[in-house]
Parts: sequence; structure tokens; C-alpha cells
Amino acid sequence: MSAKTIQQQLKEARTIIENAMKNPEIQQKLQTIGYLPENLQKGKELLETAVMLHQLKRDCYGEQYEATDTVQQDFKGLRAIYKDHMTLAQIALRGHRGAQTKLGINQPLAKSRSGWTVQALNFYSKAPQYQKHLSRFGITKAEMEQALAAVEAFVDLQDDQTDKIGAAQRSTQQQQQALKDLKKWVRGFKAIIRVAMEEDDQLLEALGMYVPS
Repeated sequence: MSAKTIQQQLKEARTIIENAMKNPEIQQKLQTIGYLPENLQKGKELLETAVMLHQLKRDCYGEQYEATDTVQQDFKGLRAIYKDHMTLAQIALRGHRGAQTKLGINQPLAKSRSGWTVQALNFYSKAPQYQKHLSRFGITKAEMEQALAAVEAFVDLQDDQTDKIGAAQRSTQQQQQALKDLKKWVRGFKAIIRVAMEEDDQLLEALGMYVPS
């Protein structure tokens, strides 16, 4: 369902509900066939819920997109830093097969974000064992600690992105259900309106309902 279709659906429901609630003549005709004000209030509540969930969905997806953009940007920067450290570490530990294996620098640079995260966490968490070798090539202890903290923060950022994706998906489901409930109510109300206003085309038009000529 497109955003435009949703807006049209909400507008139609708002027109028919608000105009019915503020028009005494319409309410009187409804009551003559046993349609009480609380029935109309139910429609208003459904409309308010649908509007609220529609906005919630937009907010959730906005947050998801912001989180995704941040993750992609940070990944690009951190991956470049790690690639430099990895290259220098390979040179610093040339001939040290055990160290290279422990640090994972004897493997190709991971292309996937998940694979790279595991690779980088392993490298930076074990690098202090070989700091003496790394320092000879200008890689300081503080630099490695900062890189480890950045990667750990990136893990949290990815978790936050995952949470926001889930929230966006849930908001979509909630919105769809709310719109479904509202559409069902409007359809039923229109049927009642046509009975109550059978001979009053002007009142039908006031409710935004098409009257064939």
C-alpha cells in the first residue's frame, strides 16, 4: 500500500467521521435507526489509532535509515583503518606464523560486514600480545586501544540498527492492522449511512460520499 493510498484512506475516514460528529441532523438520522454516538466514537478512536501508527511507522523507518547510514559510513572508515593495521602487522610479524594465525592476518580481508567485525575484534583484542613488534612500525598501544574501542562501539551500533529494523517491521504490521480495522469500520458505517440518509443526497455529499446523478 503506497503512502498516497494511506493518506487518501485516512482523509476519507476523517471526513466521514468528523462531519458526522459535528452535524446534528446527521446524528439525529443515525439515532432514528439505532446508531448511537458511542458507535461513531469507536470510528474516531480507530482513526486516531491509524493516524498515530502511520506516523510511528514513518518515525521508525526514519530512525532505521539513519542507523543504517551511520553503520555503512562507520564500516567504510573502520575497514580502511583496519586494512592499514593489518598490512603493517603482516610486515611486522613476517615469519611469525603462530602470531599471524592468532591475529587472523594470514587470511584475506573479509568483505562482509559481519565477517569483518569478527576479524577486527579478534585482531585488536589479541594485538597487545605483539605490541613490541607492532611499535617498530609506528603502531602505538594507544592507537590500537582506540581502534578496539571503535570496533566494539561499532558492534553496539550494528545491534542498534538491528533493533531499529525490527521496530520498523513491527510498526508496519501494526499500521496495516489498524488500517484494516479502520477500513472495515468505514465500510460498515457507509452502509448504515446510506440507509439513514437514503433520501438526502446533500447529507451524503457532506460526508464525502459520492452520490450518482
